Amino acid sequence: MALQEPPKTLAPRTKHARRTLWIGGITISLALAIIPPWVDSTKIFIQVGIIVGLVGFCIALLVEQSTKLDQAIVEMRTQMERQAAELTTALREVSPVIAAPPLCKDFVDGYVAAYQSIDRRGDIDVFSDIRQSKSSELLDCLHDLSNGAIIVSIDGPYSVRARPFDDVLHYRAVSMGPFEFWTGPFG
Repeated sequence: MALQEPPKTLAPRTKHARRTLWIGGITISLALAIIPPWVDSTKIFIQVGIIVGLVGFCIALLVEQSTKLDQAIVEMRTQMERQAAELTTALREVSPVIAAPPLCKDFVDGYVAAYQSIDRRGDIDVFSDIRQSKSSELLDCLHDLSNGAIIVSIDGPYSVRARPFDDVLHYRAVSMGPFEFWTGPFG
């Protein structure tokens, strides 16, 4: 994402230089408004001096506003670049979730909600330890499934005793007993 460069100006960038020019401009304007009436007291010099002084004062104010605008543009540009970088990073982090199937998105939503609920209760050490342990177990199980293999308990819900594994290519088991299952026709 490319942001357009602000227009280049000849306005000074430092606060001290701007302040010096502004004070100098005001001083010159006031001098031009006050000195002509002292030199010649005719009505025309007084009027010209006042007009020149007011015009100089207005120009000084315009220069000050212009430099403030330039500074605001630079600050806004810097802030927008920082926010754009943060947004890009956030989108890069969530893009795999956006491309995931709906069931995975539902799972991630539930997981994030539960994680945040635990955090809202405060950092209770027991909950944090259990959360870390269970998260690690879940992630290990998902990695095993994604690699096409899983270790299950012989008496668990996914045991070969509990359901048929017609689509399983290879089944390896270690059993210490009872041996009745293994001596039967299915075993």
